[in-house]
Amino acid sequence: MAALVLSGCSKSADNQEAAQKAVDKYFASKPGLSSMSARVQSVIFRGNEADATVMVTGKGQAPSTAIPIPYILERKSGEWEVKGPSRNAMAGHGAQNGGQMPAGHPGANMPGANGQAMPPGHPAMGNAPGSQPDGGEKLNLPPDHPPIGGTSK
Repeated sequence: MAALVLSGCSKSADNQEAAQKAVDKYFASKPGLSSMSARVQSVIFRGNEADATVMVTGKGQAPSTAIPIPYILERKSGEWEVKGPSRNAMAGHGAQNGGQMPAGHPGANMPGANGQAMPPGHPAMGNAPGSQPDGGEKLNLPPDHPPIGGTSK
């Protein structure tokens, strides 16, 4: 009987609760994700790795605004840890939620998008290289630079 108890302690539980704990720890460790809520919707365990589908939304927002993002988990020291989003995590991301970022997502509330400003201390989006007040982009080339692709200087 002691062998059964000890063998149960040798590796972490392969269940959704263990995956959720890893995701919670990951989101808590990333300052840019502090305004987000993450709920593990499903997880597939493959030995020392797992694929988790995580529903991400702004804290306090309706679950219907959540966007599914695939994450890869890895077993380390007997516990699950999030390695990060899968390589194709953002593929098709724009098609989710009507092409909009979920409410509360960093960058979702850029000035002009819905009238809300970026978080305090965030650099002004209008000062990004090439950005224009109308939201368009323009290459800021040196005065003597030849035209690119038929555009003027």
